[in-house]
Amino acid sequence: MNQIKIWNDLCDFLEYIVPKYPLLFGTRQILYSTKIKKISLKEHVFIRMLYMYSKRKTTDKDVLFDSKIIYYINSPSVASIKQAQSLMHFMKNNGMIDNLVFIVSFQIQECHPKWIQELETNKIQWINQESTPVYNSIFKLLHFSVESFLLTFKLKKMLNKNELNKNIIFNFNKISSCIFQDLVVWNSTKYLLETYGIPKTLISASDMVPCSHAVHALFSSLNIPNYVYQHGMLGLLQSRHHPKTKAIVWGNRHSEYLKKIKITNETKIIGSLRLKNNIKKDVIFNNKKEKKILLLPGGLDSIDRIITKEYLESYEKGLKLIVEELSKTSKVILRLRPDGIISNYWNEIIKINNIILSNNKLSLNEEIENADICLTDFSTTGYESMLLGKPTLFYFPYPAEYINVIGICVSEQTYSDVKDIIDTVNNLATCKDYYDAFMIKQSEIVSNLFVSNDEKNKRLFTFLMENINDTQE
Repeated sequence: MNQIKIWNDLCDFLEYIVPKYPLLFGTRQILYSTKIKKISLKEHVFIRMLYMYSKRKTTDKDVLFDSKIIYYINSPSVASIKQAQSLMHFMKNNGMIDNLVFIVSFQIQECHPKWIQELETNKIQWINQESTPVYNSIFKLLHFSVESFLLTFKLKKMLNKNELNKNIIFNFNKISSCIFQDLVVWNSTKYLLETYGIPKTLISASDMVPCSHAVHALFSSLNIPNYVYQHGMLGLLQSRHHPKTKAIVWGNRHSEYLKKIKITNETKIIGSLRLKNNIKKDVIFNNKKEKKILLLPGGLDSIDRIITKEYLESYEKGLKLIVEELSKTSKVILRLRPDGIISNYWNEIIKINNIILSNNKLSLNEEIENADICLTDFSTTGYESMLLGKPTLFYFPYPAEYINVIGICVSEQTYSDVKDIIDTVNNLATCKDYYDAFMIKQSEIVSNLFVSNDEKNKRLFTFLMENINDTQE
């Protein structure tokens, strides 16, 4: 059966029950993923409950939400942090920083302490999601765990009644864990709104995962405008948001990609001033013999969520072959995600001669600037390296049916064959004419990927200024 149809049928059903069960729409990715990925994740509500309780915080912050813009940031990826910084700097430079408040998760504090310090230094309002009484009460968390079980049973019953269960594998632990996380965040965010006031607008980096989705679901239930500021590769699993949530994308290519999929939410092509200003076109071929290749994986745990064990093993085997071959003539620097775990697999990669594990002391941009060629799978860091004018290749060793599922917006520079990607890297490293031709094509992609040519679409910052001005009036 067509994967896009399965996805849309599931989303249509979950959207239909949103008025009565707003949080159940957040299970769409988990329900769909279990069909593709048949190995069970080690997820259990009570394990999740104890984990969330261990992350509880205390705060004495004096913040105010009334009629302001809330930026909720749960993803520790570099792209999501840069988007938040871009918004912060813009509003500060325009004297509007008092209209912005950040709600951050513990992951942000742990992975990006320098950015948290920047907020403190600039006296920008922020508060920790885990500081609410919900996280600080094991009894409240226990109550939500029981409620998550009941909602999971209801969802299963409704899916069976509508015969949607034919196209999914209902993993009770994964679904109940997803609902539990959303229940906790829904109630903790509700507490924040009751305590600090009702904001004007919500923006977040994503609503596709538990926690982020709950925040959008709550704001939608209160009829507060809320926007998902997309920063991923925009595949099928990022195409359907909560019914009242609007999507913001970077450019025309993203929008065209989404048109291939049924999408009911309003989509704005707005782009980013940071992205537009960062585009570099003056990078030239380097004649030095030994090249530096920067490997930027998106995270095996991220891949593991949505593909079968068979293709995960194919990815690991293929990537290892690529690294072994490239390391014979080049220096390969491995930079894992900020929250990346050095698993047994990465330890094996690090043992290969001429492989260096980045200590992350340099910023991502600095690391990219020092490299000659960048290689990733479907990480948004590939976008960053394209913007900085570095030849960028995407490794994606999966069949065509997965292209729409995970989503690759740079198909011209995406490779599934190990030999093809090795040959391309070697040609880029040794042949100036090949390098120049590759970079001309990449520049054309970048101009359409990040900057909208449609003047009818307002940019994010213009929209925010109008939104704030309306509030102040």
